[in-house]
Amino acid sequence: MPKFKPGDIVKGGDYYREIISVLENGCITTDPWSYPEQLKVQEGFETEFSRTSATADWQIIERGGKPYEPEKWMPEKGERYWYVNFGCKANVLDFIFNDDETDCKYFDKGLAFRTEEEALACAERMLKAAKSV
Repeated sequence: MPKFKPGDIVKGGDYYREIISVLENGCITTDPWSYPEQLKVQEGFETEFSRTSATADWQIIERGGKPYEPEKWMPEKGERYWYVNFGCKANVLDFIFNDDETDCKYFDKGLAFRTEEEALACAERMLKAAKSV
């Protein structure tokens, strides 16, 4: 999961904030209800995204003045990953990375993920997009 850095622009719901400083138990951000120079500590704003906290909905959208693109994760040989597969009931399957042609196809197409939750979220977005056509 990406860590917040000073200067990051993050979005949660309809709110945009700039990360000013990262603390051990939170971040100092611009306050969306006042002028940007007025700062406050956002409690519970962790330095790393967490699926069990309110910060799971906050996403980095800009870093260094450019759109944020997370680093692509590649597993080590023998490590498990999850991929989108609409040919099965759950729409995702797990596989062991062998660095072969099949693995490369899933990763090159952006269909392979570190966790089952990430793969399921991608599958849900794809199905939603398909239904809107």
